[in-house]
Amino acid sequence: MARSMDTPLKNAQETIKKYSKGSCREPLVKAFFDNETFTVSYVIKDPASQKALIIDSVLDFDVASGHFSTLSANRIIDYVSEHNLDILWHLETHVHADHISAAPFL
Repeated sequence: MARSMDTPLKNAQETIKKYSKGSCREPLVKAFFDNETFTVSYVIKDPASQKALIIDSVLDFDVASGHFSTLSANRIIDYVSEHNLDILWHLETHVHADHISAAPFL
């Protein structure tokens, strides 16, 4: 008796077939550059839905005063709200020595 293929594998194979035929669209990528840390945060949207993810968000920190602010994170919030995005994931790609993550705030 042939064993049926599991759903995630089947979905992946269907996506590969669509992509190879040119029927898949590329994700929409919006970059947010932080001048203070020279860091780029991203919001990446699935072109077929309102589902999206945030990558490497920045929480603003003023070294001289020791105060935090959410100006950079608020730019991401405004973009997500404007485009009515459903954020499924918030990813940090690595340990950040150059900035503090805004993930807990977002």
